[in-house]
Amino acid sequence: MNRGSKAIAAALVAAIGAGAATAVSAAEAKQATISVNGNEVIVRSIVQGGSQLLSAADLAHALGAELEVLPGGAGVRVTLGDRTLLLQAGSKQIQTDEGPVALSSAVTSWKQVNYIEPGAYAAALGATWKGGADGWSIETLDLLDAVDSVQWAGSGLIASVTTEDGRLDYIVDPATGARTQLLTSNGASELVVSPDGASAAFADADGVVRIVDLAARTMRKLGTDTSIKSNLQWAPDGKSLFFLQGDKTSVIAAISLEDGKVSKVLDDKVEYKGDLSVNGAGLTYSVVKTGKVTADANKDVSLDDVAIDLAGTSPQLFDLALGAADAKPAALTKGDEDKLFIQRSASGTVYYVKAGDEKTISTLVSQKGEQAKTAFDKEDVLEAVQAGSFIGILTETSVYVLDESTEAVTKLAAAPEGAYGLTLSKDGKRAALIADGRLQSLGADGRWTTLSK
Repeated sequence: MNRGSKAIAAALVAAIGAGAATAVSAAEAKQATISVNGNEVIVRSIVQGGSQLLSAADLAHALGAELEVLPGGAGVRVTLGDRTLLLQAGSKQIQTDEGPVALSSAVTSWKQVNYIEPGAYAAALGATWKGGADGWSIETLDLLDAVDSVQWAGSGLIASVTTEDGRLDYIVDPATGARTQLLTSNGASELVVSPDGASAAFADADGVVRIVDLAARTMRKLGTDTSIKSNLQWAPDGKSLFFLQGDKTSVIAAISLEDGKVSKVLDDKVEYKGDLSVNGAGLTYSVVKTGKVTADANKDVSLDDVAIDLAGTSPQLFDLALGAADAKPAALTKGDEDKLFIQRSASGTVYYVKAGDEKTISTLVSQKGEQAKTAFDKEDVLEAVQAGSFIGILTETSVYVLDESTEAVTKLAAAPEGAYGLTLSKDGKRAALIADGRLQSLGADGRWTTLSK
């Protein structure tokens, strides 16, 4: 016990002594539902002298506070962050480091559970209490507002928020929503997390690549190349970054983390590459051909009704082996359907969502070489995302995980209504997404925790 807690305990014992609790009838004991940082929690409740009191222990657990029963009848110590308080049955005060906090109803013990006035208790712990006709709520955090995207980075999350001045990136605790600002940028590409989760990379508005140390919150410039860069992807060994180069993305290039030098990986003059995915011993990308503008040859195009022939413009996938000087892209697909959420696994298998139409649902396809097969078609697939050796699958009602080693698909959790932006941890056991405009994280208990407003 620290000096402040000892002083509080001494003051408490001196002020109220043993303090017997007033009797409570069993008929008054019940459960109550409150919102804690946007998440519903069930707590025990009693009515004492016309006042609704809630279990001090249940509220503390919901807030992530620590409880300790002190010896010698000195009461219960509750610690949340840098705040410590003591309470005891029969007392109409909460003892804090800053002095006593008055209670309108005494702390009441019922069946070895202490019940307390929730508003004063929450305030003493540094939280905000709201109660009224719409229900009760406690907020301990200044949660993020309007998160646009999220991704896993090690054991934490990177959440990005777009503002009028650019983009703000935060490191967010997936359990509590506590966050620290990582980066402020304007015109920068999305952050891409390294395979070990320790770093993130992006290209700034000038095209220069920058590396962010996520633990130290430091950033360094990588080389001086200012060419247009998109679709940044880490090499599996973390020693280089691949990207699409140029305004027409005709070149696939790589930049070394050791010296910042840029080298061309593929320059076949084919324009409009996209969906770059690097893994294992190769990379996969898509190519989209532009439509042909047709018009009366005798008229000025600007004065004529313009028609666009879209035949043959569906995206097609290509795979390129790395390490061989004479390697050439191998065509993987020929179909007219859209291909979305393209992911290349370490084994060389390419996963993508084959878009459905009015008569068919969207399915997850796995393809290696010329062999393609359906990996998931149980429900209409909205998104697919790779993490380690797992593929996260989002449908309208569920989140599934495909284990690449066994090709088995298991349901991870029910999906919140209107969910999008799925991200999966590398062990395939945790997920985060955005639903109803709010960032949500899946806990070990299988419940979603709201981490933003």
